[in-house]
Amino acid sequence: MIRLPALLLSLTAASLAPAIAADQSSAPSTAAPTQHLVLREKNWHRALGAGSADKVGAIAAGTGDIFDETGTTQVGKLHLTFSNTEVKDGKVVSIFSSGLFRLKDGDIAVETVVDVEGDARNKQHRYVVTGGTGAYLGVRGYGINRFDVEPSYQEMWLTR
Repeated sequence: MIRLPALLLSLTAASLAPAIAADQSSAPSTAAPTQHLVLREKNWHRALGAGSADKVGAIAAGTGDIFDETGTTQVGKLHLTFSNTEVKDGKVVSIFSSGLFRLKDGDIAVETVVDVEGDARNKQHRYVVTGGTGAYLGVRGYGINRFDVEPSYQEMWLTR
């Protein structure tokens, strides 16, 4: 069973960026990263939901705490929204998600489409970094939500 925080960020990655689909390694194949982040999420809370959970267009939002790689020092908050994009036989197949990692030195914006069954089977989920503020102004890149290990974590490769 997938834990809710891992599933939430996992619920977003089928066909957003060619780099995600084309590169299945743990490091980017193109531009060298200018920054590598490892973050842990804790205390996930679903903030709101609207619509039937098993219907296309149903939305939800949530927030959680973000900690450093050791999981001991809180460095920010994670805010995500979700919308079902495909439902088959009453089961959610894919979900669009966007969100912000609100860190002490700036925000990192992310988006993805989650392949619910595929991500559960692979025990990780990839997402696109679409920009940022503060220390992350102008960043692009991608991240991986790793829930094949315990505790799960977020790993990001950022470029400018």
